Amino acid sequence: MPMEMEEDMKKVMISIFWMLFTLTGVVMPAWAGDEVLFRDDFDGAGIDEQWEVVNPDPDNAIVEEGMLQIVTQVPEKKLFSAKNLLLYKGVLPKEYEVETRVVSSLVREDGCRIGGVNSPFVGIVLKQDDDNTILLAGGRSLDACSNAQAVLFLRLKDGKWQPGFWMNLGDPAMDHPLRLKLVRAGRVFDGFVELKDKKGKPFWRRVGVFPVIHADKFRFGLIAARGSNETHEQIDKVDWIELRKLK
Repeated sequence: MPMEMEEDMKKVMISIFWMLFTLTGVVMPAWAGDEVLFRDDFDGAGIDEQWEVVNPDPDNAIVEEGMLQIVTQVPEKKLFSAKNLLLYKGVLPKEYEVETRVVSSLVREDGCRIGGVNSPFVGIVLKQDDDNTILLAGGRSLDACSNAQAVLFLRLKDGKWQPGFWMNLGDPAMDHPLRLKLVRAGRVFDGFVELKDKKGKPFWRRVGVFPVIHADKFRFGLIAARGSNETHEQIDKVDWIELRKLK
């Protein structure tokens, strides 16, 4: 093989390697939030005035001990019209990231209707309307009849669930802290969860990617709910949330 072709092949192989390396989510891409546009630490007596509360139910939500705490209820109508759903009132930039620390709680359940959003979940929601929503949350695995706790990255499009992503974290646990990040860059939304390597050093692992053409139509917010009365309600919590404009 001529030397020029060998060099070209090396370049192609290196490009493929880095593409796969990035897509498998081993490390966080070189995006970095620059300007902090909004942050709520839930340290006061209530939520920030920049939140719109959809379907308020004050008997099942409270800001206490530096956290937003919500009882995971089954919505009366559609899943993403949940009670105590928070939506950010401000205008989102073209490219941004939303990062939060949530505390997810699950108990062991019986049966095969417990997976995914049927069980309690808490996390970031990107909502266009009740039938067009993206969710990055701590909840239960989508594996059949599994009790495993997981990070869920799901999309509802025109009222139909699209093929989603999830990452199992182990047996169900009460008060399981999770750090989640949702990034809009270009025409895609990337979902990430913070994990730790063998030395205890944190790193971001990609959960999945959803392409979205008209991403400007979405609003971001926080949700804690469950989709089925066959699962136990829990109190899920949000420690803090921050919106940053990408450089």
